[in-house]
Amino acid sequence: MQCEIVEVASVEDAAGYPCGNDASERCCDCGSHLCDSHANHCESCDEMFCATCLAFHNVAYHQKKPAAEYRRYRKSA
Repeated sequence: MQCEIVEVASVEDAAGYPCGNDASERCCDCGSHLCDSHANHCESCDEMFCATCLAFHNVAYHQKKPAAEYRRYRKSA
């Protein structure tokens, strides 16, 4: 099985070209076959993702929650 990632040279490169390396992993989100170069490991979940799915996964599951707002109270004299 071949890696299913399509590489592009720049934003203007509409077609791109397929990676062509042998796939050794599979994205656990979208199911694309990935070579070692394009497989990204989530250390928190111990799962493999393509770069796009890993970015969405990190935002959805591992993003730090915003700190609670601290209100400053003045001491009355």
